[in-house]
Order: sequence, then C-alpha cells, then structure tokens
Amino acid sequence: MQSTRWLLRDVVERSGLVYADECGGISQISVEVIARRLGAGLQSQPLDLATQEIALPAYFGPPVIVVNKFSHPGMRALAIRHGLAHLVAGELEAGEGSDLRFMSNVLDHMTLEERRADLFALADLLPDWQLDALTASGAGPAVVERELRRHVTALAPEWPLQRIRDRSRLRLTLYQEGR
Repeated sequence: MQSTRWLLRDVVERSGLVYADECGGISQISVEVIARRLGAGLQSQPLDLATQEIALPAYFGPPVIVVNKFSHPGMRALAIRHGLAHLVAGELEAGEGSDLRFMSNVLDHMTLEERRADLFALADLLPDWQLDALTASGAGPAVVERELRRHVTALAPEWPLQRIRDRSRLRLTLYQEGR
C-alpha cells in the first residue's frame, strides 16, 4: 500500500495536476497532460483482444503508453491509468530492469508491479468520496468490498474473478488506511 500512496503523491508533485482527489475520475485529457508532463506519449491502437495496454520503455525515444482502442471506455480509462502508474514508478525509463509492461488477461496479474498499477488506476476511478458515501450510509466493510467488486467488474469485465477480488480488497485497504 505504501508504494501506491507514494505514486499517488508523486504524480501530483511531478505533474502539478490533481490525481485521485476528492473529485475523482480525472478526464482523459488530464491523464494525457500528466503523461506528457512526465515525458511520455499516449496512443490508442488496435491490440490483441486479451491486451488492454502496452507500456513501452524509453529505449528509442520517450516512453509510450498504448491503449487498445477496441476496449470499452471503462477498460480504456483503467488501462491508461494503469500505464501511467508504470510511468510514475519509473518502470519505463531506459536502463536495467526496464521491460515492456502489459495489462492483459493472460499474463501474470499478481506481481507487485501489476497489483500496484491496478490499484493506482482504481484510486482515481473509484475515489475515496464514493467509499465515504457508502460507509456514511452504514455499509460495513463487506458491503463496501462487494460494491467495489461490482464497480471493478463493470470497468474490467474480462478480468478473472481472482484479479477482481484482489483489486477490490486492495482498494478497500488503501481507503481504510487513509482514514
């Protein structure tokens, strides 16, 4: 959780723009401006159906985040923020350890980097104020987690249930630790 909190603060400090704030769900244009300010390009291209995003390190120019233009809007919003997390974390800089990053249904989604990138994206798309409203209405943690699963499933219907459950739990934990 700590590394995700650091990324959330760092993106704001480095870009000078809001991210995962009380308004929640920044616009596509804001995401593009953040990526540009951090030295990356964004593209929407046709990708394999199982691939939502590819993040290309800065080996032959600036890093590039490519989102599958055929994914539904919720998945594209999630995928571009996922790629932005890899950028903010320094995983797209040229050098040792830099590698292509994929947001995919078929690759290992339980690595630290992939879990952190998903959580970074969900912090903006499922903001704290939404979770505040649920808890203020008397919903306990189990109900909040169930609602998170419902929202994550709507954003990423192709994800396996294990990934949806894991990311919902992570998002709930990030929220609870911040309160």
